[in-house]
Amino acid sequence: MKKIWTLVFLSFLLQITSMSLAQTAGKIVLSPDNFKNDAISMDKNWKYMPGDNMDWATPTFDDSDWEIVSPMLIPDKLPKGGWDGIGWFRLHLEVDEALWNQPLVLKSIHMSAAEIYLDGQLIYVFGEVGTSKATEKTNFSSAVNPRIVKISFGDQTHHVLAVRYSNFSALAYKWANIPQLDFGMFPMIGFELQIERGGLTQSYRSHVRLVRRETSYQFFFVGAPLAFTLLHLLLFFFYPKFKQNFYYAVFTGSYTILTFAIFEAMFSTDLRRGLLFLTAFKIAVIFVAGSGLRFSYALFRTQLPRPVRILRAAGMVLAVFSWYIPQNYIFLYALIPLAEMLRVIFVAIFKKKDGAWIIGIGSLAMVLTASYQMISSILNQSPHDIGYPYAYGVLASLISMSVYLARRFAQTNKDLEKQSSALRQLNVELEERVETRTLELSEANQSLETKNVQLAESNNQIQTAHTQLQNTHNELQQTQTQLVQSEKMAALGHLAAGIAHEINNPIGAVNSIADVSSRCVHKIGEILKTSESLDDLKKNKQFQRTLTLLEKNQQTTLTASNRISEIVGSLKNFTRLDEADLQFADIHDGILSTLTLLNNRLVNRITVHKEFADLPKIRCYPGQLNQVFMHLIQNAADAIEGKGEVWIKTWMEGDSVKFSVRDNGKGIPRNVLSKIFDPFFTTKPVGSGTGLGLAVSHQIIDRHGGKIEVESEVGKGTEFVVTLPVNPPIETTSAT
Repeated sequence: MKKIWTLVFLSFLLQITSMSLAQTAGKIVLSPDNFKNDAISMDKNWKYMPGDNMDWATPTFDDSDWEIVSPMLIPDKLPKGGWDGIGWFRLHLEVDEALWNQPLVLKSIHMSAAEIYLDGQLIYVFGEVGTSKATEKTNFSSAVNPRIVKISFGDQTHHVLAVRYSNFSALAYKWANIPQLDFGMFPMIGFELQIERGGLTQSYRSHVRLVRRETSYQFFFVGAPLAFTLLHLLLFFFYPKFKQNFYYAVFTGSYTILTFAIFEAMFSTDLRRGLLFLTAFKIAVIFVAGSGLRFSYALFRTQLPRPVRILRAAGMVLAVFSWYIPQNYIFLYALIPLAEMLRVIFVAIFKKKDGAWIIGIGSLAMVLTASYQMISSILNQSPHDIGYPYAYGVLASLISMSVYLARRFAQTNKDLEKQSSALRQLNVELEERVETRTLELSEANQSLETKNVQLAESNNQIQTAHTQLQNTHNELQQTQTQLVQSEKMAALGHLAAGIAHEINNPIGAVNSIADVSSRCVHKIGEILKTSESLDDLKKNKQFQRTLTLLEKNQQTTLTASNRISEIVGSLKNFTRLDEADLQFADIHDGILSTLTLLNNRLVNRITVHKEFADLPKIRCYPGQLNQVFMHLIQNAADAIEGKGEVWIKTWMEGDSVKFSVRDNGKGIPRNVLSKIFDPFFTTKPVGSGTGLGLAVSHQIIDRHGGKIEVESEVGKGTEFVVTLPVNPPIETTSAT
């Protein structure tokens, strides 16, 4: 099995020969002793001249000044004279007498058209040599598909082998930047000749055996990883959560493409087709390295670090432009993820992660052999010299990875069996618990039914008590409503008494003036009867005094009527019966109206000091606020025994309007200060108050979203401070 993979990839020349020749510049010696493995390779010491001249086939032509080259014409080792598409190659042969007139075989590996001359005679034509791409007809041959013809040397020692060769097609692919088509399967521009012993029949048989062997290798080295790919894709399809199967399938699939591309390039009979498969090979190299690294991270790490993600992105860029990038650069890139892959696996082995050593063995073999292969290629070492050990390394890696996954799958199954056994045991215990719990629930259910009966009886009792409580609550609400209404009526009574007293004075004055005016009118009538002319009236002093009295009476009547109008206007503004809905109002109007209506209780006894600020109108129920003003001012007046003073102040604070009512009365004891807003609580003598004024005022202020505060000191007086927002959060419903 030694050198199996070498036979897969090496050219036919490199496959069967390791030649040792006695060589001089521009000459090769052919003797029976120089044949190794029955073949002699003629890949060196050719003389080369660019251009085209049929005289150059003549054996006697002087080619001493021609350049010594290899006819393979590797792009990075082209002759100094360059390659313009056509040229001549001459090789001088010194043939041993033992080989004269012996049947020999000439094998040619070339990429374009060639004419072969022996001692000036045209012996073979491959394709049609042209002086331009349009006139050239290529005839492509590869290491496993060479051109095999017979050749014989005449009765002389010195011979000249001349080759007229054109390859304009290869110039079209110079931009592809691909050095000697990879793995030495065929040169990119030139040709290669070798001479074998044994005759055509033996050579053909050897070639058929080679093709069959290579085909078998292709089936094996492509079929095996393909089987791994399909298997693990199916495993991933049936269990997507285990993504390691997917990454492994990508790895083996990439290797399948890599191997398939190599074989197809090797069997290619067309340059472009060979280049396309070799480009596919380079892309596959990138994916093999990248997917192998991703697979190792999926096994032993949680996430890809940032440098690895950048490396993967760089690989994608290389894959996109792989047609233009030399193979050695691809190999240099692939060495990086392979080295990282090896590091990750050895770290896992160091940390004693389960099964890591299995993958470590295969991965180590793959990384070392692949690295050796790629470094050798980078150093331009011949594939024939180094072989292709990486194939066995990759195969070892595939086997180790599959063994690891199979082992892990088996371990998972064992764990599942243990868990299944534990689950069955838990199921038995659960059934016993369920049975016990069912019995407990049955007993609890019976107890619950008994308690439900008791609860129903208790619920009936509670319902009865609730009905009674609701009735009591309704009665209490009705009583409270009646008391509140009583308080309102009492307040209206006091208000009516004050209004009656206020109106009575101007009305009494009007009545008195009416009697005086009546007598004055009677007197004027008598004077008019006794007077004969207007001059007599003007001279009548009694008439003039009567007119003056009537004028005074008229002025007094106007003053009395204005007072009555003022009282009525204040009463209307106070009650706001026509403005019971929520609206914007000026609290100063309400305060002044209240003071007017309470004038009879304040006049000659209470001095009112007003300090009003410039306030905006507020959104409120004006009639209700007037009721608050009346309670606070009236309480302030009632708190003063004899004469005293009341201060009413308004100001703005933030988004709120504030007003205060302060008196210098007797004050409220501290022990009852917290009770003054309770319904029915009063500090006034029995029969002097209902105890609802401040409670109703507190309720009104609360409804407006405000607050009412009180400070008092016995013997010095009391101050109530009310805060009202300009736009309170109250319902826009009619006040009741």
